[in-house]
Amino acid sequence: MASQNIQEQQYYQEGRAIQLIRCIPPTDEERKNPRFVPQLEIDREAKQIIAERFETPISVIVYVGNMGVGKSKLATMTITALEKEQHHQTARMFRSGAGANGVTQGVWMWSEPLQHPKQETNESGSILILDCEGMGDLDENTGANLYLFCMLISTAFVVILRPSRVDRYQCNRLYQALYRFERMRAQYVLPNLWLLPLDLPEFVYSDPKTSEDVPISEEQWINNIFTVDEENNRLSNDENQALKNRYKYIIDILPKIRAANIHHLPPSLHSNSRKLDTYSLLRSKESDLYATSITIAIKKFLANGGKRLLGSIAQNMFVRPSEFAELMDDLIQVINRDPVPNPDELINQYLTNRFTAELEKEYVTRFEHDLMNYVTKQCEKLSELQKPPSDEQIATIIGEMAHQRDQNHEKQGCIQLIRCIPPTDEERKNPQYVPQLEINQQAQQIISDRFEAPISIIVYAGNMGVGKSKLATVTVAALEKEPHGTDLLWFRSGAGTNGVTQGVWMWCEPLRHPDQDEQTKGSILVLDCEGMDNLDENTAANLYFFCMIISTAFVVVLRPARIDRFQCDRLYIALRRFEFMKSFHVLPNVWLLPLDLPKFLHIDPDTGDDIEISKEEWLHKIFSVNDERNNLSSAHNQRLKEQYEYITPLGHWTTTQVID
Repeated sequence: MASQNIQEQQYYQEGRAIQLIRCIPPTDEERKNPRFVPQLEIDREAKQIIAERFETPISVIVYVGNMGVGKSKLATMTITALEKEQHHQTARMFRSGAGANGVTQGVWMWSEPLQHPKQETNESGSILILDCEGMGDLDENTGANLYLFCMLISTAFVVILRPSRVDRYQCNRLYQALYRFERMRAQYVLPNLWLLPLDLPEFVYSDPKTSEDVPISEEQWINNIFTVDEENNRLSNDENQALKNRYKYIIDILPKIRAANIHHLPPSLHSNSRKLDTYSLLRSKESDLYATSITIAIKKFLANGGKRLLGSIAQNMFVRPSEFAELMDDLIQVINRDPVPNPDELINQYLTNRFTAELEKEYVTRFEHDLMNYVTKQCEKLSELQKPPSDEQIATIIGEMAHQRDQNHEKQGCIQLIRCIPPTDEERKNPQYVPQLEINQQAQQIISDRFEAPISIIVYAGNMGVGKSKLATVTVAALEKEPHGTDLLWFRSGAGTNGVTQGVWMWCEPLRHPDQDEQTKGSILVLDCEGMDNLDENTAANLYFFCMIISTAFVVVLRPARIDRFQCDRLYIALRRFEFMKSFHVLPNVWLLPLDLPKFLHIDPDTGDDIEISKEEWLHKIFSVNDERNNLSSAHNQRLKEQYEYITPLGHWTTTQVID
């Protein structure tokens, strides 16, 4: 009995192929329903394996492509190339076969964490290999959902080609999956797409005059792959034009498409037998060229360093195994809900959770440090007492405690400063109605009584859900000289579909400049403005206008790092109101604050790499319209250009600055 348990434990601990995602077959009724959403299901055991066995950073290589091109065989060869020693049974590798029907169903994974070829023994990090079902047997929507899932979770989305071309069916599948990214507002979610032609040791094309293979560069080969040869195909003009448009769409939407080569598969490895000793054969002299080319290709796939949380490229935002396992599960639920799924809310939730966890960790550490210092000091005082305190000393202590209690009672944390009064039904129908704002008298009294001149007012504004309230909380925590206790209320934040902040909220306690000494007077007031998405145009403009006039720093929080056309509209409408004012020195001091962007970067259109640029260059790009890469009409693009020019210093009279 004991030996049987040991064998079972070894079976589950050793590497083996296990199904990660299953495509649930639809019923006959569901097949007939045009609104049916194909359902995917994650395997609980596979999810637990990833959460418990893998290490950060995780690199995820996904092999996709048409049915029967050799994805599963390549996945097996990849694992064999990465293993340091032979300790698995070949029968437990990815199944592959040459039948008319596909062998792989859904998405399969290798359960054992693999290491980078250059990784040292003491370095952390794991490689996860995924093998995706061939697309020939799946309907369009199921295929698109499976591709979308793999694109979002991968660090290398590798399209296996045999023959060496992206045919119109494969093109359609890539197009359908990539088209779903158009609705997403989150940045850094597009896949790192690789083309891997099998049996093509070098990039070549066939010379039409001599019919000989001519070596070309990777870029030339990719350009040929996405070019329609109208003279030699039998498609109609409409089909050729549709293929051209989709090729162009794929190239335009992706930041970069890369390609890699591997050598011909040695004859000794062609067999699909479950008893084949792939480990020994791959390391034989016959397989030398093939094994070397596999290792080189793997290193290229792993060059970006590991999977980060969706929506971020920051070095410290590598996804953790437990996060990754939960993220995959949550992604499946999002994909199963909607014919055209959009995981924006989920992405923001994970970013916010990570942000909150890091803040709590830092605050708890600081609290523990302060608590230890306090306990040490009190112990020192107690040790100095040679006799019990007198009645006068006890009375003094009680008085000090009462005074401290009264002071704590006065502290409230955050409180609403401005409320947007909801209009009645009659007021909503009235085109002349002016949205009404209301100031909180208690908040007004607090500012009047507690704050000292000069007052600096920092206002955080921006779209709903970008993290303004969380940033306001962090700002307060950074400026506080000592912990304020758990009874005070922080600015409320959350990851729901509706905004949490209503109107404008303020921090009740006067804060001091980080460099300010005890003798210097002055206070800092931190305000958190409601996200603009839920407000009508006039109410939002009024709220922005109010905050612009009273602020010393009007900080527009950006996530992603761009001024979209809706945010642009709100800034434009609010700033237009200054045109009617004759007073001088009233324009706001506007700052742009892109979250998750430690440096100012832009993507090189030629290489797809992030390049560090100056604040001025970044600001110029933020207020530039890329007509070629967006899908707006000419009229929309022209309007956006005019509004950008109006807002920026180049076109009008406002000052815009940037901080990182």
